[in-house]
Amino acid sequence: KPSHVAALEQLRRDFADQPIDVVRGDCNEVIPRELLKQNWAGTRAVMFLDPYGLTVDWTTLETIRRTGAIDVWYLVNINGIL
Repeated sequence: KPSHVAALEQLRRDFADQPIDVVRGDCNEVIPRELLKQNWAGTRAVMFLDPYGLTVDWTTLETIRRTGAIDVWYLVNINGIL
């Protein structure tokens, strides 16, 4: 949603001294592509996944795990698993 992107962009501006990236797109395409741009040695990160429905592929989660550097908060709507 454009309003969600705008809210994240505002947070990025509010914390301009922090390395925050807001990337819009399908997480199963964007996340692997973005992870390849970073050398993860000696780096730590937190990733918040808030998908619409249960749309994150297992291979995407494996790609995140292989960095060895990212803690993931996966937000799930309880209705999506009932």
